[in-house]
Amino acid sequence: MKATDWPWWHASNDLWRHTRDLVTASLQTLRPSLNAHAQAQALREAHSGRALHLVHDLGVTSLELLSLGATLCEATGMRQPEHLERLHTANLLDDWVELAQLAWQASAESPQPVVRFRTSGSTGRPKACVHPWPWLQQEAQALAQHLSRDGAPRRVVSVVRCHHIYGHLFTLLLPRALGGAGMPVLDGVMLPPAAVLAQLQPGDLVVGYPDWWRIALQCGLPLPPGVIGVTSTAPCPPDTAAAALDAGLSRLVHIYGSTETAGIAWKEALDDAFTLMPHWQRPPDELDGSHLIRLTPDGERVTVALPDQVRWLDDTHLAPTGRVDQAVQVGGVNVRPQDVRQHFLAHPEVADASVRLHDFDGVPRLKLFVVPRHPDTDACVLLASLQDHGLRLAPPARPAHIALGQRLPVSAMGKACDWPVPAPQG
Repeated sequence: MKATDWPWWHASNDLWRHTRDLVTASLQTLRPSLNAHAQAQALREAHSGRALHLVHDLGVTSLELLSLGATLCEATGMRQPEHLERLHTANLLDDWVELAQLAWQASAESPQPVVRFRTSGSTGRPKACVHPWPWLQQEAQALAQHLSRDGAPRRVVSVVRCHHIYGHLFTLLLPRALGGAGMPVLDGVMLPPAAVLAQLQPGDLVVGYPDWWRIALQCGLPLPPGVIGVTSTAPCPPDTAAAALDAGLSRLVHIYGSTETAGIAWKEALDDAFTLMPHWQRPPDELDGSHLIRLTPDGERVTVALPDQVRWLDDTHLAPTGRVDQAVQVGGVNVRPQDVRQHFLAHPEVADASVRLHDFDGVPRLKLFVVPRHPDTDACVLLASLQDHGLRLAPPARPAHIALGQRLPVSAMGKACDWPVPAPQG
């Protein structure tokens, strides 16, 4: 199977969405305090006819341009000297979109085409993950067959960014596996959930994530018949999944995977284990439970490390029991509490700290407990300084609540333990 069999980059809307999402996410990383929604809205306005200048309209500095350009090169595989030279002098986003198209085409025609995705890196440790293009197309075809069990979806409705592997698979490759280049995709990334629900049609496939589904269902809007939902990036809480089905969703498909592995398994019933996708196999016993076997399109068997510890029910069903890297999910983004802790330990007024995930009225966010270096430190001053220090982190990694104390919380046996968060006043 060749990468050029599904040239999604020929579709101007898809190519624009990918470049927009890549630039927006990169700017958010470079400027953690950036209003991402405002920047995304500016990019959307550019698509409607206004030529967006990265420097004049978005205030991108020369150093930021270099960083954004490097990100575009990494994602698209841009290597041609003439393209790199042009990118160095281009300031219009339309020019970047055109260069991205040329790079994608050249990459697809290479002997071993690959696609590169970068993990979220919300705590300062992003990494590039490389996937052979035929492997992604193989997964898209498996997903299309699974989702078309009761008839193929008529349209894909996306509320996820397509420069990440989940969005790439489900909003760029899957539509072509379902219906070819003519499959419509509604871009709802920058729309309020209520506005997305109001535009749904019978037979739509909605590509979302747990937090989006939770917020969207609060709107109380009825769903048209035959709408299929997909959720990934984090475990979907049972009450959210049940509410989606109660609201009229015909199916809610949970996808288990990671940036490192792409999709691994799926499930629908709340109490079901995940079922391996057809191109994955449980490894022999001697490889223990930390790996899987990938069956590639050309018939090879490749050993791939699992991102999570898992419990096997049988040879095709598994249940994740915890991430190997101890990351947690905040707003669909992987965050390592240990890295957030190290960030706050670098503050000169912090002697020790603990970071944990907390449920703030159904919304998972981080909370921080700090032991001041000086016991007589003014609490209000220190809290304000810690909040400013947190702005250097990406939004998902910023603690939603900060507590102070003379020692870290421990249990009666002296082990580290959780601590309460006061209920909001009102």
